[in-house]
Amino acid sequence: MTNFSHGKLKYVKGTASEPKSGDNRVIINIVDKSGEWDEELSKKISAKWPKVKESYRGWFRGQTKFNMGEIQTVQTQSDTLIINCLAKQNGKVDLTALTKCLTTLGKEIELTRSNLHMDKLTEDWNKIEEIITKAILSKGLALNVYGELEVN
Repeated sequence: MTNFSHGKLKYVKGTASEPKSGDNRVIINIVDKSGEWDEELSKKISAKWPKVKESYRGWFRGQTKFNMGEIQTVQTQSDTLIINCLAKQNGKVDLTALTKCLTTLGKEIELTRSNLHMDKLTEDWNKIEEIITKAILSKGLALNVYGELEVN
C-alpha cells in the first residue's frame, strides 16, 4: 500500500468488477471513444450488470457530452456505482482525457468517501499513477487498483 497525502493507493490481486472492500463502491471503467466495448473490465462489468453497457451504448449513439475526458455515471446496485471514463481512443489511453476524467470524478466523489476501484492500465503506469495521485489521492480518497499481483 502506498500513502499519498491522505489518500491510499492499494494494489489488489483480482478485478475491479469484484471489489474486495467496503460499501458505497465506485468502479472506474476506462472506455474508448470508438463505441467499442471490448476491454476485459468492461466485459466483466456488463456480464454482471448489463445496464452499464446499455447506458454506454446509448451515450455513444446520442453523442451528448461524448467527448474525451467526460464521465458517465451508472448506478448498478444501491451500494455500487460504475463510472465510465471516456479516456481511450483507438485502444490507447489518452493521458489528458484521463486527467480530466479522474479530476472530475475526484471532485464528485470527494464528499461521499466512497471506496474506489479500478483495474490497472497496462500502458504508461508511472504517468497514470501521477494522475491518480493528483486527482484522487490528494483529496484523501483511497483507490484499490486490481491486477495480477498484490503489492503492499
